[in-house]
Amino acid sequence: YEEPIHVGSPVIVDSSGIGGIFWTAQDAIDAGVNAKHYDIFAVKGTYSGFDTATGISFRCEGSPTYNFTALGPVAFKGNSDYAVHLTGANVRVENCSFYTAPGGGGGGYAAVYGNPGAQQYWFISNTIIDSDGVGIDWRSNSGFIMNNYIQDADETCIQLQHYGDANVIIGNNMRCGGSVDIHLISGATYNTVVGNITDKGITNSGIGNQVSANAQF
Repeated sequence: YEEPIHVGSPVIVDSSGIGGIFWTAQDAIDAGVNAKHYDIFAVKGTYSGFDTATGISFRCEGSPTYNFTALGPVAFKGNSDYAVHLTGANVRVENCSFYTAPGGGGGGYAAVYGNPGAQQYWFISNTIIDSDGVGIDWRSNSGFIMNNYIQDADETCIQLQHYGDANVIIGNNMRCGGSVDIHLISGATYNTVVGNITDKGITNSGIGNQVSANAQF
């Protein structure tokens, strides 16, 4: 055992070269990048939001949850900011929960923000518990948004903005507060949206998008 080098709630990074135990996700990511170790594992708890970095694989312990009273989720809250800002390239985020609204202070921020023009993201098997804006505001390209559960966003569950090109959105389950659950705006092109379940449907204003085999309940 080594004393933590930061204060807060524990997050574990795999072999950062300086002990491996950190108290915030951002400290773990920064130290991992500095030490050229990119596989980060977060233990159960509730934490502040974070920014990713090129090459990061960020995975959470246990199962993500949509229920705040459930024991054991790994949840990240955006305090007047995004709960996770996906920046860099070749980034993987898996098995975590994100929110910006409960308890106030959401500030209209999306729970998840995909950085404009960045590419090669895997956002897989996560839960958006709540959002003070869009659930996932995606402006990246060549990414995969797969098998996520998204609920209680005040606006659209997933919105692909300008630069949101050549992404695959597959197998997500969505129920949010906007008029639709997925919105491909006019600047979003050549995306594949297939096999999702929504309660309010999908709108496609972009070019060359394939939207098929989605279910609405």
